[in-house]
Amino acid sequence: MGEEKNKVNLSVPQRLKNYAKKYYEKLKENEVKQLFKAKVIECFELGDMYRKYGDVPIYPQIVRIGLLENGIEAVLNLPRGFKPGDLEEKSYVFEQEFGQNIELKKVSSKTFVLYVFMNNPLKEKYDYQLMNFKYNLPIYVGKDSRGKTISYDMVEEPHLLIAGETGSGKSVILRSILTTLIFNKTPEELKLYLFDLKKSEFFLFKQLPHVVENTYDREKMKKRFSEILNELSDRGDLLELHEVPHIDELPKEVKPPYIMIFIDEFSLINDVKTIVDSIEDITAIGRALGVFMVLSTQRPDAKILGGRIKALLTVRIGGRQQDAVNSKIVIDCGGCEKLTSPGHMKMKSILGLIDVKVPLLDYKVAKEMLNPLRVEKVIEEVLEEKEKIKPANRKKSTKKGKEKKPIVWGVLGEQKR
Repeated sequence: MGEEKNKVNLSVPQRLKNYAKKYYEKLKENEVKQLFKAKVIECFELGDMYRKYGDVPIYPQIVRIGLLENGIEAVLNLPRGFKPGDLEEKSYVFEQEFGQNIELKKVSSKTFVLYVFMNNPLKEKYDYQLMNFKYNLPIYVGKDSRGKTISYDMVEEPHLLIAGETGSGKSVILRSILTTLIFNKTPEELKLYLFDLKKSEFFLFKQLPHVVENTYDREKMKKRFSEILNELSDRGDLLELHEVPHIDELPKEVKPPYIMIFIDEFSLINDVKTIVDSIEDITAIGRALGVFMVLSTQRPDAKILGGRIKALLTVRIGGRQQDAVNSKIVIDCGGCEKLTSPGHMKMKSILGLIDVKVPLLDYKVAKEMLNPLRVEKVIEEVLEEKEKIKPANRKKSTKKGKEKKPIVWGVLGEQKR
């Protein structure tokens, strides 16, 4: 008993020390908050962000101030008589006071959050790290201004547009999205069609078991789109047969794999009506059938994106654009023309508009990651070449070659044969 009392007695001073430490930290925290509040009010005064009723100045209300791991935030409410532009157009005043690592986020027409960061993740480079996601089709975008990982499930938010000038990070985000998908899904769960009209983006993904087609040839594209449209019809019949609205609700033994179609510089096929019509059909009905589009381009084309396709691209990511007009084509508002850091993009989704930083996945690093997965695909051209080099005096075989079957990924297609 005596030993236990001594232990308790010895622990009392330690508890007092811990309490004193927390109390001191709390005092310091309150001191920091009060100083920050005074600086924000000073910004209101310098930027004329107030109204006068008689001789009394009315400032935006500072509802709350909170400390972050990487900085500090202030929630601001606009009193009656204020307009959102009264703050938005004066954001430069906060930059002059706190530096460039600030973000003024509009939550509603009357509420804003002012973030001041010790360092801004949107302006700092960070390397890609492979992560395991629990999504059906994980799309890894990057990090937001607070360093939070931004990702989503394409099954829930179907179809994606990525647009950005050279050096904006478009190629890097395509590379990281594809790499993440390949390492998170098996070839039996996901089939990829890669159409590289610029002939420079998707060669890294050749000879991977997930990839059905990797080409820049328009005739091959037409053929593949015809096959995919037939597959959509088969999958529709399969859903009707089992009386379910989505392929995810099919029995496991008959559920077909997801199909994702990536088209880089899709604006170059604006004159190929059959392909454009196919893209419209897939974006319109592909979600329930497990077929999804990812379109990317350097310069957005209003002729394509001004119609039905744009409305069906539920997530749009914009890198640096030439002007506010192009920014509006991508994310329905200006802002992309002001982006300066490579990899800093704006993402519009059901969550609204947010700034994101794309992870850097170097080509050589990605190649090393993907090389162990590569397979040598047997193609008929190799067999035909072997046939040509046989001795001329040998009699040609009269047997007919094995009939080539069309590529059909749907279960119904397999049942029909």
